[in-house]
Amino acid sequence: MRFRAYKKILLLLLLLSGWQVRAGNAFVLSSEIIQSWAEINRFRTITGAKLIDADAALNKGNPFQVFLTDQAAFIEILLADDPGRYRIELSLRQNREEALTSADAHSPFYLFIRAEFHLHWAVLRMKFGDYVQGALELRKANQLIKKNIEKFPNFKLNLKTLGIIQAIAGAVPPSFQWLASKAGIVGNAEQGLATLQALENWLATSGQFQFLLPEIEFYQLFIYRNLPEEKSNHLLETAALKLSAREPLIAFALASLAQKRNQPGRVVALIQAYQKSNTEIKFCYLDYILAEARLNSKVNGAEKEFQAFIACTKGEQYVKSAYRKWAWAVLLKGDTLGYKRLMRLTLTKGASEHEDDRQAMLEAENMTTPPEALIRSRVCFDGGRYRESVQSLLELHQTHPAKLEIKAELNYRLGRAYDKLGETELAVIFYKAAMVQAEYLPDYFYASAAFYMANIEKRRNASDRAAKLYKQVLQSAEHPYKKSLDAKARVALADLKKYD
Repeated sequence: MRFRAYKKILLLLLLLSGWQVRAGNAFVLSSEIIQSWAEINRFRTITGAKLIDADAALNKGNPFQVFLTDQAAFIEILLADDPGRYRIELSLRQNREEALTSADAHSPFYLFIRAEFHLHWAVLRMKFGDYVQGALELRKANQLIKKNIEKFPNFKLNLKTLGIIQAIAGAVPPSFQWLASKAGIVGNAEQGLATLQALENWLATSGQFQFLLPEIEFYQLFIYRNLPEEKSNHLLETAALKLSAREPLIAFALASLAQKRNQPGRVVALIQAYQKSNTEIKFCYLDYILAEARLNSKVNGAEKEFQAFIACTKGEQYVKSAYRKWAWAVLLKGDTLGYKRLMRLTLTKGASEHEDDRQAMLEAENMTTPPEALIRSRVCFDGGRYRESVQSLLELHQTHPAKLEIKAELNYRLGRAYDKLGETELAVIFYKAAMVQAEYLPDYFYASAAFYMANIEKRRNASDRAAKLYKQVLQSAEHPYKKSLDAKARVALADLKKYD
């Protein structure tokens, strides 16, 4: 009897001991964790950190604490474009990964959270130029989420990571296609959107996880923004707009979408709504797109906003582009000397990693002041004033510019403006002229004209002609926007099923 009693006590102690180990590593989706996750996604990372601390007092060792700490750092680095902070967080990355790896492996959150962690680091590494390690992080995220889908097929949050990876897969550069293929990273933007839409539909009826809805809508909006052809989802945008006043992630996505659609008034309104949302992180890039919107809508204040962005950012992306656009603003006021001064700063400030910065550098190296009518046409076009853009370009055309670069750009921009106005036949004429004149120039006019002419042929259901033009985009010589134009051409070819 005594032995049997001891045996029961020993078994109880073992069970208690085992429970303590599991409890210390268990995923506890507490109210503090849910609130922290939502606040971090609202760019309120200080509040989010306090909620993580509150959860730590109640649920020691909860792996969500490590994950959300990493997510907060991920968002702060992206918003500040801070390479110094990136290096600091990179030094902490391994400890966080080990903590997540030692969590409760029986939970459906175990592989999902680890996949999300590697997805964070794929984005960060690629942003700061470590493409090989970034690709390996993406590969790991893909492997983990596929394994979790096999283990927990009814765990709907798997769709979040899967949808993002599917969307990324369609734009993988050729130099990394071997890795994508080896890792089983397959998909395209349309598949990614469908997967995320399925998750959104489920979240709408799931009380526990509804706090993730703004994040999922953000991803969908951002994918729409980067599709090779302009597409929209009215229901998604209407639902997102209702959240934009209190969800800065949504306000930013909608502003970015409006920027692409050449709607500067809408950009300004959305950023002003964002600025009232009581965030705890300064998002410097918003100063940049606000400056662009003011410039493109002929509203005063663009120079001030470009200055604010340059003073704010800790990184080097968009700095050259900001100086270039600032130079445009002063040139349009007739200040040629001011234009030249700012373009000289374009040569020395910032980096040339981003495509807009490379284009700014190319223009600055040219060391010639462009015709004011050409700059005015670009600003009118980006402001959605396409007829005014045509008028400025025709005004320039009458001067019979002799320089080949000016002729090529003039024809390209006439093609773009007529395309936007729905005057397709005229657009094709000018696109073809631009391609002939720009084929051997270092600028992007040849490739971009081919791409937009391919879109026209695709809309006409002339898939063979469209495919030929998309392939010409891929075969074009190096230019500042080659990476993004090639990615869009590959997505379009995949959609046509003519990519070989």
